[in-house]
Amino acid sequence: MIQRYFSITLLLLTTPLFAQDNAATRKLVNATARNYSLTVAREVREEPKPAAEQEQSGLNELPAGSNAGRATKVSTNSGNAKVSLGQEASSAKVKESFPKEKSLNATTSMMQLQLYAIFTTLTNGIAPMMDVLEEHLDYQRKIEKNGILFGAGPFWTSDEKFCEGEEMIIVRADDTTEARKIADADPMHAKGARSYVVRPWLLNEGRLTIHLNLSSRKAELN
Repeated sequence: MIQRYFSITLLLLTTPLFAQDNAATRKLVNATARNYSLTVAREVREEPKPAAEQEQSGLNELPAGSNAGRATKVSTNSGNAKVSLGQEASSAKVKESFPKEKSLNATTSMMQLQLYAIFTTLTNGIAPMMDVLEEHLDYQRKIEKNGILFGAGPFWTSDEKFCEGEEMIIVRADDTTEARKIADADPMHAKGARSYVVRPWLLNEGRLTIHLNLSSRKAELN
């Protein structure tokens, strides 16, 4: 129950009764208008809010940061549905996956060579990368000779005209932990010129052609 008080000033306006245009009548009307007032107290009953409005009002009154246990309403084709905060409202944002074994079982006749791809990107521009480029290439040759490096090389921009310092390095390793140790030892990463991400990669398909020329004792890889 909420009581609201307000004043209503009743002004006596000229009516046919006071239609005479004389000074005495005008003086009486003005004096009455100034001095005659009535204060009326009204009790205003609040109409109950609809349930949906009460629920939304309650959500809005929760303090900032108190998302736990809250629910919000989202509009769907079939009406309103409650979705917990933090839950993905759109299926487009949910990544689907399946167990690794399912892929292995489907490709048992293929190569199934487990490798690890290291995606490496610049951290502070081209200049720091160029400062350690020779050390990086020496390290690449070393792990290539030791049978660790499977393949490596830079990415070009989409127009194939520039290099922005990004590279992919594919290595042989027992697991992701060992692959990270290999990446950490690269001068590019050890000296902070690049950062990297390691992703396990299964090589299944592809073709390599090697031409061995006996007369020149040279091999060509296509």
